[in-house]
Amino acid sequence: MKLVSKLALFATVLIALASCKTVEVLPDPEPEPFDPDKGKVKGFYLLNEGPMGANKATLDYCSLADGTYTKDIFAKKNPALVQGLGDVGNDVKAYGNKLYTVVNNSNLVEISDLTTGMSLYRSAETLPSRANMPMLPPTAEEPRATNSTALLHR
Repeated sequence: MKLVSKLALFATVLIALASCKTVEVLPDPEPEPFDPDKGKVKGFYLLNEGPMGANKATLDYCSLADGTYTKDIFAKKNPALVQGLGDVGNDVKAYGNKLYTVVNNSNLVEISDLTTGMSLYRSAETLPSRANMPMLPPTAEEPRATNSTALLHR
């Protein structure tokens, strides 16, 4: 019995030693030199979700060059679009010279010019409809919270 105990202890010590490994420590990367012109931010777009069912999503723009903040720039640049940006703005991304805005409850993706804010294309009715979903109107006692998404304009 003592021999079995000693063998078990020896096997445990062997397994413990074999499982240990050395960790290679990597050196810190060299810091990049600061370039003030690289990644200069001109301003940022702010997508306000708006309350669900109210069709009040807005896109604002803040210019860091002159410090101006323009509320609902999309509606001002696109007065022909009667319903504005839509209902429940979800996300906004820039790719090239275009600004892609996902408007969730309106089932559309709005594509506009990044520098002017003018609407270029609206992908309405390409997403599944949510027309059969019940929506409760907001009450005066319960104001609805809204979310916002910011996008830097370089």
